[in-house]
Amino acid sequence: MITIKRIEIDGFLGYRNFVWDLDPMVNILGGKNGSGKSSIFKLCYALLSTESLDNALDEHFSSLFEKVVLTFSNDWTLTWTRIKDSERIGSP
Repeated sequence: MITIKRIEIDGFLGYRNFVWDLDPMVNILGGKNGSGKSSIFKLCYALLSTESLDNALDEHFSSLFEKVVLTFSNDWTLTWTRIKDSERIGSP
């Protein structure tokens, strides 16, 4: 079975980087209310689900992260990078 072994988020909540090396057996994520725990899981779900990322990551939610890299137990990676408005094709 392939599992997630590392979660890396650049610009987490707009100002810090987050790296979590997951243990293959048990992992606990703790923190105060509003610290972003649920956002981490929602982001992973959105990246791994079959839904369109445009639907799963609305503008507000996607603005909470610059880049996300999920590394799996088979060493494959899934990377999502937010495109800034100035980098979009056809933007003024």
